[in-house]
Amino acid sequence: MIRRYNYTGRRKLLSKKIRIAESIQNGNKSFELKGDLKEMGFPDDAKIYVEPYFKSSFIRYDFGSIARFQHPDNTNVSELPTTDLLHYRIKIVDTTNKLGLILGFADIQGELANNETGGRQAILPVDFVDLGKRIWTLDFRITGPVLEINSLIDNIREKVKSDDIFFSLVYPEIIKRVALEVTRTDGFYEDDLTGWQAEWMRFFTNVLLQTQVLSSDASDDVVDDWCNDIADAFARKYHVFQRYTSQTV
Repeated sequence: MIRRYNYTGRRKLLSKKIRIAESIQNGNKSFELKGDLKEMGFPDDAKIYVEPYFKSSFIRYDFGSIARFQHPDNTNVSELPTTDLLHYRIKIVDTTNKLGLILGFADIQGELANNETGGRQAILPVDFVDLGKRIWTLDFRITGPVLEINSLIDNIREKVKSDDIFFSLVYPEIIKRVALEVTRTDGFYEDDLTGWQAEWMRFFTNVLLQTQVLSSDASDDVVDDWCNDIADAFARKYHVFQRYTSQTV
Protein backbone atom coordinates (compact mmCIF):
# COMPACT_ATOMS: atom_id res chain seq x y z
CA MET A 1 0.00 0.00 0.00
CA ILE A 2 1.30 3.46 -0.88
CA ARG A 3 1.63 5.66 2.18
CA ARG A 4 0.00 9.07 1.65
CA TYR A 5 1.00 12.24 3.45
CA ASN A 6 -0.96 15.40 4.10
CA TYR A 7 1.21 18.48 3.50
CA THR A 8 -1.41 21.00 4.69
CA GLY A 9 0.02 23.50 7.14
CA ARG A 10 3.50 21.98 7.21
CA ARG A 11 6.43 24.10 8.28
CA LYS A 12 9.92 23.76 6.92
CA LEU A 13 12.68 22.52 9.19
CA LEU A 14 15.55 24.84 9.97
CA SER A 15 18.09 23.14 7.71
CA LYS A 16 21.04 24.94 9.31
CA LYS A 17 20.30 23.15 12.60
CA ILE A 18 20.35 19.68 11.09
CA ARG A 19 22.71 17.92 8.75
CA ILE A 20 23.40 14.55 7.19
CA ALA A 21 26.89 13.14 7.78
CA GLU A 22 27.88 10.53 5.20
CA SER A 23 30.61 7.92 5.53
CA ILE A 24 32.00 5.27 3.18
CA GLN A 25 33.30 1.90 4.38
CA ASN A 26 34.29 -0.95 2.06
CA GLY A 27 32.76 0.95 -0.83
CA ASN A 28 29.35 1.28 0.86
CA LYS A 29 27.91 4.67 1.78
CA SER A 30 25.80 5.17 4.90
CA PHE A 31 24.63 8.24 6.80
CA GLU A 32 23.76 9.74 10.18
CA LEU A 33 21.20 12.41 11.03
CA LYS A 34 22.84 15.11 13.15
CA GLY A 35 21.00 17.76 15.16
CA ASP A 36 18.57 17.98 18.07
CA LEU A 37 15.02 17.97 16.73
CA LYS A 38 13.61 18.29 20.26
CA GLU A 39 14.46 21.99 20.25
CA MET A 40 12.23 22.74 17.26
CA GLY A 41 8.86 22.55 19.00
CA PHE A 42 7.41 19.40 17.41
CA PRO A 43 5.12 17.08 19.42
CA ASP A 44 6.94 14.32 21.28
CA ASP A 45 5.08 11.56 19.42
CA ALA A 46 5.74 12.97 15.93
CA LYS A 47 7.57 10.46 13.73
CA ILE A 48 10.91 11.15 12.02
CA TYR A 49 11.53 9.79 8.52
CA VAL A 50 14.64 10.30 6.38
CA GLU A 51 14.53 9.54 2.65
CA PRO A 52 17.87 9.51 0.79
CA TYR A 53 17.08 9.94 -2.91
CA PHE A 54 18.56 10.40 -6.35
CA LYS A 55 16.17 11.54 -9.09
CA SER A 56 13.13 9.20 -8.81
CA SER A 57 14.83 6.52 -6.65
CA PHE A 58 14.62 6.71 -2.87
CA ILE A 59 14.73 4.66 0.36
CA ARG A 60 12.77 5.51 3.53
CA TYR A 61 14.26 5.10 7.01
CA ASP A 62 12.37 5.30 10.29
CA PHE A 63 14.25 7.31 12.96
CA GLY A 64 11.69 6.83 15.72
CA SER A 65 9.95 9.87 17.20
CA ILE A 66 10.89 13.28 18.56
CA ALA A 67 10.85 12.00 22.17
CA ARG A 68 12.36 8.59 21.35
CA PHE A 69 14.88 9.22 18.59
CA GLN A 70 16.30 5.93 17.34
CA HIS A 71 18.94 5.74 14.65
CA PRO A 72 18.47 2.65 12.41
CA ASP A 73 21.14 -0.02 12.73
CA ASN A 74 21.77 0.11 9.00
CA THR A 75 21.48 3.21 6.79
CA ASN A 76 23.29 1.77 3.77
CA VAL A 77 22.26 3.58 0.58
CA SER A 78 23.93 1.20 -1.90
CA GLU A 79 20.54 0.29 -3.37
CA LEU A 80 20.34 3.76 -4.88
CA PRO A 81 22.06 4.66 -8.15
CA THR A 82 25.71 5.60 -7.73
CA THR A 83 26.07 9.35 -7.13
CA ASP A 84 28.31 11.71 -5.18
CA LEU A 85 25.44 14.17 -4.70
CA LEU A 86 22.87 12.31 -2.69
CA HIS A 87 20.03 14.39 -1.21
CA TYR A 88 17.92 13.62 1.84
CA ARG A 89 14.29 14.47 2.58
CA ILE A 90 13.64 14.77 6.30
CA LYS A 91 10.00 14.60 7.37
CA ILE A 92 8.42 15.14 10.78
CA VAL A 93 5.00 13.45 10.62
CA ASP A 94 1.96 13.47 12.88
CA THR A 95 0.83 9.84 12.51
CA THR A 96 -2.31 10.34 14.60
CA ASN A 97 -3.81 11.74 11.40
CA LYS A 98 -4.94 9.01 8.99
CA LEU A 99 -3.15 10.66 6.06
CA GLY A 100 -0.03 11.51 8.03
CA LEU A 101 0.17 15.27 8.54
CA ILE A 102 3.66 16.58 7.75
CA LEU A 103 4.64 19.04 10.46
CA GLY A 104 8.15 19.75 9.21
CA PHE A 105 10.16 19.13 6.08
CA ALA A 106 13.72 19.68 4.87
CA ASP A 107 15.61 18.71 1.74
CA ILE A 108 19.39 18.81 2.20
CA GLN A 109 22.52 17.38 0.64
CA GLY A 110 24.69 14.93 2.53
CA GLU A 111 28.15 15.96 3.74
CA LEU A 112 30.92 13.44 3.21
CA ALA A 113 33.46 13.38 6.03
CA ASN A 114 36.45 13.78 3.68
CA ASN A 115 34.81 16.36 1.43
CA GLU A 116 37.61 18.51 -0.02
CA THR A 117 35.35 21.52 -0.47
CA GLY A 118 34.92 21.87 3.28
CA GLY A 119 31.14 21.94 2.96
CA ARG A 120 31.08 24.73 0.36
CA GLN A 121 28.66 24.19 -2.52
CA ALA A 122 30.17 24.73 -5.97
CA ILE A 123 28.16 26.68 -8.52
CA LEU A 124 28.56 23.69 -10.88
CA PRO A 125 28.75 20.48 -8.86
CA VAL A 126 30.30 17.44 -10.55
CA ASP A 127 28.65 14.07 -10.05
CA PHE A 128 30.11 10.71 -11.10
CA VAL A 129 27.36 8.38 -12.29
CA ASP A 130 26.91 5.46 -14.67
CA LEU A 131 26.27 7.06 -18.08
CA GLY A 132 26.61 3.91 -20.16
CA LYS A 133 28.54 4.84 -23.33
CA ARG A 134 28.43 8.61 -22.79
CA ILE A 135 31.35 10.54 -21.36
CA TRP A 136 29.47 13.46 -19.81
CA THR A 137 26.14 15.23 -19.75
CA LEU A 138 24.62 18.30 -18.11
CA ASP A 139 21.68 17.53 -15.87
CA PHE A 140 19.38 20.31 -14.68
CA ARG A 141 18.18 19.17 -11.27
CA ILE A 142 15.94 21.01 -8.81
CA THR A 143 19.04 22.35 -7.10
CA GLY A 144 20.59 23.56 -10.36
CA PRO A 145 22.84 22.29 -13.15
CA VAL A 146 25.12 19.36 -12.40
CA LEU A 147 27.95 18.12 -14.62
CA GLU A 148 27.56 14.34 -14.75
CA ILE A 149 30.67 12.32 -15.60
CA ASN A 150 30.72 8.62 -16.44
CA SER A 151 32.00 6.83 -13.34
CA LEU A 152 32.86 3.73 -15.41
CA ILE A 153 35.93 5.43 -16.91
CA ASP A 154 39.22 4.59 -15.19
CA ASN A 155 40.84 7.46 -13.27
CA ILE A 156 38.14 9.84 -14.51
CA ARG A 157 37.94 11.76 -11.21
CA GLU A 158 41.57 12.84 -11.45
CA LYS A 159 41.25 13.63 -15.16
CA VAL A 160 38.30 15.92 -14.57
CA LYS A 161 40.29 17.81 -11.90
CA SER A 162 43.47 18.30 -13.90
CA ASP A 163 42.94 17.65 -17.61
CA ASP A 164 43.15 20.94 -19.54
CA ILE A 165 41.87 19.34 -22.75
CA PHE A 166 38.70 18.13 -21.04
CA PHE A 167 38.21 21.55 -19.44
CA SER A 168 38.72 23.39 -22.73
CA LEU A 169 36.40 21.21 -24.79
CA VAL A 170 33.58 20.78 -22.26
CA TYR A 171 33.20 23.80 -20.00
CA PRO A 172 32.51 26.58 -22.54
CA GLU A 173 29.67 24.48 -23.97
CA ILE A 174 28.32 23.92 -20.45
CA ILE A 175 28.37 27.67 -19.79
CA LYS A 176 26.39 28.32 -22.97
CA ARG A 177 23.78 25.67 -22.06
CA VAL A 178 23.38 27.05 -18.55
CA ALA A 179 23.00 30.60 -19.90
CA LEU A 180 20.29 29.42 -22.31
CA GLU A 181 18.45 27.62 -19.50
CA VAL A 182 18.55 30.78 -17.37
CA THR A 183 16.87 32.78 -20.17
CA ARG A 184 13.99 30.28 -20.11
CA THR A 185 13.30 30.89 -16.42
CA ASP A 186 10.30 32.92 -15.28
CA GLY A 187 11.53 36.26 -14.01
CA PHE A 188 14.60 36.47 -16.26
CA TYR A 189 13.38 39.44 -18.30
CA GLU A 190 12.06 41.19 -15.17
CA ASP A 191 15.42 40.82 -13.39
CA ASP A 192 13.59 38.86 -10.71
CA LEU A 193 15.50 35.58 -10.57
CA THR A 194 15.97 33.53 -7.40
CA GLY A 195 17.70 30.29 -6.50
CA TRP A 196 20.43 28.81 -8.66
CA GLN A 197 19.45 30.96 -11.63
CA ALA A 198 20.19 34.14 -9.65
CA GLU A 199 23.52 32.63 -8.54
CA TRP A 200 24.53 32.01 -12.13
CA MET A 201 23.46 35.48 -13.22
CA ARG A 202 25.77 36.92 -10.56
CA PHE A 203 28.55 34.77 -12.00
CA PHE A 204 27.85 36.03 -15.53
CA THR A 205 27.73 39.65 -14.36
CA ASN A 206 30.33 39.87 -11.59
CA VAL A 207 32.89 37.31 -12.72
CA LEU A 208 32.53 37.20 -16.51
CA LEU A 209 31.58 40.91 -16.64
CA GLN A 210 28.69 40.34 -19.03
CA THR A 211 26.24 43.15 -18.28
CA GLN A 212 24.19 43.28 -21.50
CA VAL A 213 20.46 43.23 -20.73
CA LEU A 214 18.11 41.36 -23.04
CA SER A 215 14.67 42.74 -23.78
CA SER A 216 11.63 40.50 -23.43
CA ASP A 217 11.04 40.65 -27.20
CA ALA A 218 14.57 39.49 -28.07
CA SER A 219 14.62 37.06 -30.98
CA ASP A 220 15.99 33.54 -30.67
CA ASP A 221 19.08 34.66 -32.61
CA VAL A 222 19.72 37.53 -30.17
CA VAL A 223 19.33 35.19 -27.18
CA ASP A 224 21.70 32.70 -28.82
CA ASP A 225 24.25 35.46 -29.42
CA TRP A 226 23.97 36.50 -25.75
CA CYS A 227 24.66 32.94 -24.63
CA ASN A 228 27.61 32.67 -27.02
CA ASP A 229 29.03 35.95 -25.68
CA ILE A 230 28.94 34.52 -22.16
CA ALA A 231 30.68 31.32 -23.31
CA ASP A 232 33.32 33.45 -25.10
CA ALA A 233 33.84 35.54 -21.95
CA PHE A 234 34.37 32.35 -19.96
CA ALA A 235 36.89 31.09 -22.53
CA ARG A 236 38.83 34.37 -22.32
CA LYS A 237 38.86 34.55 -18.54
CA TYR A 238 39.96 30.97 -18.04
CA HIS A 239 42.41 30.89 -21.00
CA VAL A 240 40.64 27.99 -22.69
CA PHE A 241 42.49 28.29 -26.01
CA GLN A 242 45.90 28.45 -24.35
CA ARG A 243 45.12 25.54 -22.03
CA TYR A 244 44.10 23.37 -24.97
CA THR A 245 46.97 24.24 -27.31
CA SER A 246 49.58 23.83 -24.57
CA GLN A 247 48.55 20.17 -24.30
CA THR A 248 48.29 19.41 -28.03
CA VAL A 249 51.37 21.10 -29.52
